[in-house]
Amino acid sequence: IVNKESKRNWDIIKQDDMKKSSGKKPFKLSLKELKIKDGSVTYDDYRDGVSLSVGKINHKTSGDFSDEINNFETENEFEDAYLKVGKIVWLNNYKIELDAKFKADTQNNRYEISDNTLNINELKLSLNGWFKIVDKSLYDMDLSANAEECQFKDILSLIPAIHTKKFEDIETKGLVRINGYAKGQLDTRTAKTLWPSFGFDIDVKNSSFKYPELPKSVDNVNLKCKISNNGGSIDNTIVDISKFSLVMADAPFGGRLKITRPASDPNINLYAKSRINLSRIKESYPLDKDQKLEGTADIDLTIDGSMSYYKKKMYDRFKFSGSMTMSNMKFNTPSLSHPLQIISAKMNFTSRYIDVPVMKIRVGGSDLQANGHLDNVISYIFQNDTLKGSLNTTSSYLSISDLLTTADGAQSHESSKAKGKKTSNVIVLPQDMNLTMASTFNHITFDKIDITNARGQFTMSNGRLRMKGISLNSMGGTMTLNGEYASDAATPRLKGDVNIDNVLYSEVFRQITSARKLIPIFGKTKGRFHGNATFDTPLESDMKPNLTQLRAQGTISSNDITISGVEALHRLSKALKRDEFYDPEISHVSIPFEVKDGKVLTSNFSFYIADTKFNVENGYTSINGNIDYTMHVDIPTSESTILKINKAGVRITGTI
Repeated sequence: IVNKESKRNWDIIKQDDMKKSSGKKPFKLSLKELKIKDGSVTYDDYRDGVSLSVGKINHKTSGDFSDEINNFETENEFEDAYLKVGKIVWLNNYKIELDAKFKADTQNNRYEISDNTLNINELKLSLNGWFKIVDKSLYDMDLSANAEECQFKDILSLIPAIHTKKFEDIETKGLVRINGYAKGQLDTRTAKTLWPSFGFDIDVKNSSFKYPELPKSVDNVNLKCKISNNGGSIDNTIVDISKFSLVMADAPFGGRLKITRPASDPNINLYAKSRINLSRIKESYPLDKDQKLEGTADIDLTIDGSMSYYKKKMYDRFKFSGSMTMSNMKFNTPSLSHPLQIISAKMNFTSRYIDVPVMKIRVGGSDLQANGHLDNVISYIFQNDTLKGSLNTTSSYLSISDLLTTADGAQSHESSKAKGKKTSNVIVLPQDMNLTMASTFNHITFDKIDITNARGQFTMSNGRLRMKGISLNSMGGTMTLNGEYASDAATPRLKGDVNIDNVLYSEVFRQITSARKLIPIFGKTKGRFHGNATFDTPLESDMKPNLTQLRAQGTISSNDITISGVEALHRLSKALKRDEFYDPEISHVSIPFEVKDGKVLTSNFSFYIADTKFNVENGYTSINGNIDYTMHVDIPTSESTILKINKAGVRITGTI
């Protein structure tokens, strides 16, 4: 790891321990064989934005290092190779093989490549030149690479979506020209790495490929790409895709892209235009058995200008124009729990923002409509900045279960890594979006919870969803809610406050699973209540509260309720010989409560049953249904003279 301050985690030797020795004999070594089997490596340079990883390494080296000029051979296999520089991914799950002979000048740390083969997936290259280690932070080189007989199929192997789809059976036409070089010094001693000059050219002309079992081929594939840097800063790199075009299922696609100053102030020139009929993709590209695509998409996009102009809102110097229209699109893959349908959507691109006049979506049985605008789109795409925007959203029916993205098919990757582990349905929100939504939802369901006429403001930012002034009807009454959902994939959390009015005890018990465990008395209570509460709870993988860690406090109040079927009250009725205690009617009660450690705790409240006053000192109901309440009863005057007492202590324990 190299951090932003240029410190390396492998520099662990003190300078005092690196004193040069003198008068000793030169180092000599005859190496029979050196092997690395199933190794791995990860390198992250936060200073220059470089990320490199190799999932599996097999290496073998042999040679004679007993002289100043030596020859040695090396064989290397690298699987799942990944390389990202800045915002650009250069390698993604590639397999790389290098077999080479080197001539080593150990006195000067200079290594010359002779006979060699370099394979990147199916692409075969040959290397020429030399590499020199000047010191631990300075390297010199003159290297070149080219493919003498490169087929179009070899290039296709570099595209993961094609290389993993019956690649051996693909029929291709067309030749490709590839060459590259790196010449000069790589200097990491300074705050910013100085790079050698380098270049990479690829030229594809009038090529095509076809899967033999499918009726259509992908034709007229043309690509002209040149990546170059004259040396010095990585910011001198120029990426120039001057031509890219193809025809797929009779639909043409064309575009071009040029990026300069990629590190400091990217200047982007992009043009793309296409009409895609998704239902015809299957004629040229094999889809998975459970994968279905339908609908059409039209895109016409132009970007021209420097990011600094865009960020400074100098829109007269930055051009972002065009539109994208989608209609009757449908995606059905194992990674989605329900088909995603884009019934209609339109986006108009302007330099200031993307205008979204209409968007209509269905997921399973749920529908969602939206309109508004999105800001900072260019920075979001090219520099990983935050996407901002303001939307108006409506829905006639929304099932939260439809939005839980983990279906059986989506679980297969995780379950292959750890069978038997509970899969997660956690809704993870993006960290790089800041959206404000004024929303109206006519009907929402989640598990057994049924909500109507929900409206209010939602703000999504930094992986959190904040709810402000949400009003809704549910469980026979009304509620207003403020809160926040933090979508940490490991431990999502929900907290907030709620005001409740005229809600039915029986509906709370029926609709909310956690209520059946924490407050089972609700299932035996007829009537309504109002109140308020604050709450804070981690959520389980099924998005339900963790009852042992739930913290809440508040007050609920009721008038004219009836409690029936509670065995503890039946016993109290028999003990005191008061029939009105058996299934009591309570005219008014106000109960302060606190929830913690899997218990609902109450204290210091009172209520009347008939003419008898009950004063609850403290008590609790636990998630396993156990109850324990201590109270004293004020004996009515008519009976206290007979019993010779005016108060009696009572403790009620048991299970509801």
